[in-house]
Amino acid sequence: MIPTIEPQKSIGHYIIYTKEGTYLFNTESGEFGKGGINFQMEKNKDVHVKKTFTQKIKAFVPYFFVMLTLVCLSYLLVYNSSYSPNGYEIVSASNNEITIKSFNLIGTEKSIQTISLSKEYEWKVEAIEYQIERQKDFLCLLFSMVSISTTLMVMYMRNGTGMWKAIFRSNLIFCILLPLTSLIFVWDAIQSYIS
Repeated sequence: MIPTIEPQKSIGHYIIYTKEGTYLFNTESGEFGKGGINFQMEKNKDVHVKKTFTQKIKAFVPYFFVMLTLVCLSYLLVYNSSYSPNGYEIVSASNNEITIKSFNLIGTEKSIQTISLSKEYEWKVEAIEYQIERQKDFLCLLFSMVSISTTLMVMYMRNGTGMWKAIFRSNLIFCILLPLTSLIFVWDAIQSYIS
């Protein structure tokens, strides 16, 4: 029997100080070893960090695929299905005439306008086309950012974070406001070119 001076509990280990040296007893594996505390503790700390890092990666992978799917759906919704709530879509365009379909807040068709421009205002046709393409880009960005942020918020809440803290950590407010302000400027520009 080795005489001991009071064992101390550490993370998953008992550190036992004796006259003959320091011993570590790992409660999880049942290993008992002699050696320097720093070497053993650092070795076990690295194993613990690697385990938690790989666990975090494994936990994040399903959320990553959900986010990727939602971003692809956002792209398909805006560009292929032409879903643009409160926005515009070009039906036809020529040098001095453009036909625009406008949508309400839900995304259903509100009206179709044909705008005829004089020769000196032909540049407005290209400007309207450019702004409508920018509108699609910002709508896709808005839908993508909101879906990614919402997925992150759900992930944080499932890990035990409170709702408001999860909203702030996922940057949901920022993800809504940034593309939305750009969309408002684009809609104002289109409206000014139409009128």
